[in-house]
Amino acid sequence: GFMLLIVPGIVLALMWSQTYISILDHRSRWFGALSFSKSLTRGYKGAILLAFAILIIASFAAEIPALLVVKDIYSSLPPAAGASAVHLSPGDMAIIAASTVLDSAIQTYTVFVSTAIYDKLLQYAQGAYEPQTAYTGSLKV
Repeated sequence: GFMLLIVPGIVLALMWSQTYISILDHRSRWFGALSFSKSLTRGYKGAILLAFAILIIASFAAEIPALLVVKDIYSSLPPAAGASAVHLSPGDMAIIAASTVLDSAIQTYTVFVSTAIYDKLLQYAQGAYEPQTAYTGSLKV
């Protein structure tokens, strides 16, 4: 029963993924942006899902080292110890800082990817060019 809510939620999120950018681009407002995003993403939800899935996986991967350090620190504390009992080594602080910087860079890149997706979808919708779905040329050397 729980999956019956997750799958439609993902479909709606993909369908409405261009809503905020279309509002910022002054293409539409509020509920009109939902309809505009729905029309832009029609037929491209799979490609959008793939792009966002790669970015989400990269973001989680960037956080794994920091989570492992924090898990090790807190698992070694006695149950009654408070936050003042936590002492980070310089190496642990470097891992957490590097992980945070990497995740921030990935999140920034996600904004650029979202904008690029919006731009391509807008070009497809305006008929600027047809999307390439398969390689149809010949391999000449």
